[in-house]
Amino acid sequence: MTMVTPPRLPRVLVLSALLCAAAACSGKGSPASSLAPSLAQPSPSPSVSGATIGGTVTTGAGSLASRVLDFFAPTLNAATSPAGTVTVAGTSISAPISGNGTFTLSGVPPGDVRLEFNIGGVLATLTLTAVQQLERITLSVIVNGTAATISGNIREASDSTTELEGRIAVISAESRTFQVLGITVTVPAGATVAHGSTPVLLSDLRAGDLVHVKGTRTAATMIASEVYVQNPVGTPLGDVSFEGVVTAVGAGCPPATLTVNGKTVTSTESTQILAGGCSDLIAGVTVAVTGTTLANGSIRASKIRIERGPTVQVDGSVTAVSGCPTPTLTVAGKTIKSNADTKFVGGACADLVIKAVVQVTGTSQADGSVLASLIRIEKHKP
Repeated sequence: MTMVTPPRLPRVLVLSALLCAAAACSGKGSPASSLAPSLAQPSPSPSVSGATIGGTVTTGAGSLASRVLDFFAPTLNAATSPAGTVTVAGTSISAPISGNGTFTLSGVPPGDVRLEFNIGGVLATLTLTAVQQLERITLSVIVNGTAATISGNIREASDSTTELEGRIAVISAESRTFQVLGITVTVPAGATVAHGSTPVLLSDLRAGDLVHVKGTRTAATMIASEVYVQNPVGTPLGDVSFEGVVTAVGAGCPPATLTVNGKTVTSTESTQILAGGCSDLIAGVTVAVTGTTLANGSIRASKIRIERGPTVQVDGSVTAVSGCPTPTLTVAGKTIKSNADTKFVGGACADLVIKAVVQVTGTSQADGSVLASLIRIEKHKP
């Protein structure tokens, strides 16, 4: 929309007065009735100028951990969603973040816009580029401390052309449709589907792919003219595999919720737990995790393998012993196992006899035993 400049303002007002007089200011007659709505609004006015920016905010451990955001049916948990404010930096435009995480900003000026999220006194910022006049922008924002990231967004221009970016939740190659951010996208046969400049078959896409879609939207449906896959086709951006030590365990088992390498790892009833069970997932255990990154940055595990238990130390006298060079001992009521990697200090395997005093360092196993990495023989049998 072209802004009215000061030099032209008197001419517009004079024209308005003449037209009003011609129609007796009665509201009758096409010239007066067609101009009245535009002149009734101040210029600029937040209600008719600028962009509208809204959406939802969750914290890094918020309530979007296990579902795809649906902008048309938000069901955030008010108890875990943040409450605060969001402000357009450099302006007085501000809005509260409600108890269920939603916010709306009106009259946002065009151009690059920096949003400031104040949650619990901690400020996080993010920048939107090339915001247009009368554009409607819907965001899914993840705030983690001073960091704010966009996990999905919809941008609708004043001419109803729409761009959206998010992960595919459901796809049907037969019907040429998929769902992203709660919107059903139909891809006509003539639409562009590509990864960069390389054409891609719609049938090659799958749930989890990150896509940028351009087209026209009506409510919760969209007709795509262009679909650009952001990650390599067949390798969803969310696929991850890593190893680390469990530092925290949430309530409930199954499914288990863990913290590994600072990441929140969630499981479902279908998650495979190998080399142990759910009850063996305790702090200190080393695990290998395979899964998918969700919109809020957490990992939904498809497989959790227990690699090593937590490191423990057992001191005491040997009350039972068998087998050499990889003996099995009983010390302080604990079964101590060894293998070819176990090291002996202060003596040899033959010195592990009843009443020998030992210090064992090792890792807890799923059966409650300890696999020794080091057995220090402190005192031989008297």
